[in-house]
Amino acid sequence: MSPAVVSTSQSGETSVRVSWGPLQPETVTSYYIEYSALPRGELHTTTVARTKNSTLLRDLQPDTTYLVTVTARYASGMEKAMSVKVCTQEVTPALADLQLTTVGSDSVQVDWKVSAASLRGYWLTWEGQQSSVAGQRSSAYLPPDSLSTRLTNLPPSTRVCVSPIYRTARGEGLCCTAQFHSDALAYGYQS
Repeated sequence: MSPAVVSTSQSGETSVRVSWGPLQPETVTSYYIEYSALPRGELHTTTVARTKNSTLLRDLQPDTTYLVTVTARYASGMEKAMSVKVCTQEVTPALADLQLTTVGSDSVQVDWKVSAASLRGYWLTWEGQQSSVAGQRSSAYLPPDSLSTRLTNLPPSTRVCVSPIYRTARGEGLCCTAQFHSDALAYGYQS
């Protein structure tokens, strides 16, 4: 009898698809969906036609666990229900405007912006790009209130990357390459 299986997919920050089966349109009159945020969120309901076996729940809160109950209402008056827990994804703010400002001959000021405050911190990596120092990668964790740092004693060409750290994973970061030149090269004198 339906629902024998309830599953979720397409989980986003504010929506999730709930599916059930088997589909039994000849005996089920409708499906009644109830959902609320745990532990004590407001109860929401929706009714789905007997010919459908999924629905997209919208306007959910990000990074929240919901209890979802699918109830099959049969023509006989009987009902059968099954519940699942589903989690929406965290809001994933993108980093923006990564800027490297050289300071002296071997240091760089690293500055960035972020669009939200739900981060656990930042993962900073830097690596020399010349063949003599390639592969020498360094990294550091920075707390969530950091939006800049200074790196010192860097090789002449250094790739710097900043990635956001969310509750469940490290996000996609931004990278730039810092180039340092000797004073002679900076003024156009080459020997």
